[in-house]
Amino acid sequence: MVRKYLRVSEIKIDYKKFNEGIKKGALALRSYCPESELLQIETTVSEALKFCMVTLTNPVNIDSFREMIDYYQLDIMPNQMDAFGFVLQNLLEFGAKEALDNKIINFDEMLYLPYLWNVQLTPNQQFDFILCDEAQDLSKSQLFIVMMHQKVNSRLMFVGDINQSIYGFTGANPNSFNEIQEEINAISLPLSICYRCPTSHIELAKQIVPNIEPAPNAQMGTIDF
Repeated sequence: MVRKYLRVSEIKIDYKKFNEGIKKGALALRSYCPESELLQIETTVSEALKFCMVTLTNPVNIDSFREMIDYYQLDIMPNQMDAFGFVLQNLLEFGAKEALDNKIINFDEMLYLPYLWNVQLTPNQQFDFILCDEAQDLSKSQLFIVMMHQKVNSRLMFVGDINQSIYGFTGANPNSFNEIQEEINAISLPLSICYRCPTSHIELAKQIVPNIEPAPNAQMGTIDF
């Protein structure tokens, strides 16, 4: 039923095995929609599967699944949540088995499977210093990958701007920056001076971000409406 998004087209999939793996889930979905509409929900299932992996959401945990659906505005009705959750859980298990048995993996699974399998790195695979830019746009799975590379006494630096968090559509955690600060008990150092824009643009931007400042040698600039 749901095939096209799991693996790139040039990789062959045993669809019989796949369909057997989600048979119960497919039957559950059929109880909510006619056969003619099943193909129309493939996009929704594909999106939900991606978000489950990048946000580390367990689809059979109804509260977490509902929160994910609401935030990313997925086209899943409340009375469909159990059925979708069952299907997604089967797909996640199928993907993990394919990775183990056939060494087939997609991009989102590169981030999700180390979390699922609780991968532990050896000290020579970890780093004394870790610098992560654009931290406001990290998904939970991406942050997991970053954090698994730290040693006990590693120094970590995360650079980001909560006012530039624009990748929610990819599964970025909207509270990423604040959660990182809390998790590592970070010292916050402001980067409020903008070296890119003229003063006229900075004054306009201050209506949204009051603490932004122009560089000492910034030009006046013009704004045309």
